[in-house]
Amino acid sequence: MAQLTAARLREVLHYCPETGVFRWKAHFHSSRVGTQAGHVTERGYRKVSVDGRVYRAHRLAWLYVYGRWPIAGVDHKDGAKDDNRISELREAGQSQNGANARRYKNNTTGFKGVTRRKSGRYGAYIRKGGRLMALGMFDTPHQAHAAYMRVANALFGEFARAG
Repeated sequence: MAQLTAARLREVLHYCPETGVFRWKAHFHSSRVGTQAGHVTERGYRKVSVDGRVYRAHRLAWLYVYGRWPIAGVDHKDGAKDDNRISELREAGQSQNGANARRYKNNTTGFKGVTRRKSGRYGAYIRKGGRLMALGMFDTPHQAHAAYMRVANALFGEFARAG
């Protein structure tokens, strides 16, 4: 099956860069012209099916606006997986995308990159290129998080997210 082109995408869908919403320009299966395309998955991403293939809407937005597929991945600057406004999207590698992720829901310290050890101290950790790096042990979660943020800012710049 041939990969979707920008021309074909623009034939069947209209994308509004200010809202990030795709609407059908043509009748497809049970969809009506003018209705919002796609559905939000349980992981929070909007997916849209075009010509029998399913795509993440943020990747389609990139194709629609720039006329090409992103080289690597696409990151949501604000961290909202269903916010597909072009102003909130940027190309990013896997490590950059991970650096911009929110802290895990099961994080008990309240700080990204920080874990509480059995000793009662706090460890700071960061992942880069698939490798987990230990940044040290600290007396408070604030100190550990400060260490995490120093390294995150150095490694990831604008992609570093505090939490």
